[in-house]
Amino acid sequence: MKLFIIACILVLNTACLEAQTYRIVDTKQTQFYDTTVQIGSIAPGAAFYGQDASYSGNQPSYTDNGDGTITDNITGLMWQKTPDRDGDGDIDYDDKLSYQEALDSVA
Repeated sequence: MKLFIIACILVLNTACLEAQTYRIVDTKQTQFYDTTVQIGSIAPGAAFYGQDASYSGNQPSYTDNGDGTITDNITGLMWQKTPDRDGDGDIDYDDKLSYQEALDSVA
């Protein structure tokens, strides 16, 4: 019985690890750095290897939803097109959301 429980835990733990992948947008980072200055490209296994510049990712892709929001087609994240909620050209106290307004906006 103990062996069965341990096997179940290992299977579930592995499934959780696999489920943690997600897509991100490429940052277009092309420079490499050590702890103080910019350096040349880095070979796999060398010190400082694995920096963002070593990898290319998904190209940015966005959709204007036509309702004041933008959706990132890679990550699925959505945000306001502008925080200027009252349209006066200033981002100030009048543009804030109350706690209840924030809750209502996602309902």
